[in-house]
Amino acid sequence: MLLKIKYLGGWGIMKPDEIKSEEYFKAAAARMEDALASALNAVTSKPNVTPDEIAKVLKLIIKKEMILEFLLEDVHDHHHHK
Repeated sequence: MLLKIKYLGGWGIMKPDEIKSEEYFKAAAARMEDALASALNAVTSKPNVTPDEIAKVLKLIIKKEMILEFLLEDVHDHHHHK
């Protein structure tokens, strides 16, 4: 599995076992959480938003949250079971 992460002003592709700092990854995860919240806010603040549009965004957010949870577990396990 490869991760696209932002670091030092740029983007890079890394494997979870190449991530050197668990805290750095947690900070990146927090930014991802903010982005998902912003996406939901953008859709729900639209005039005439439909329940179907909200449902589609919520479904996407749930999928991303599940993936993020697994990634956080992998990073945690990697750093605590060396």
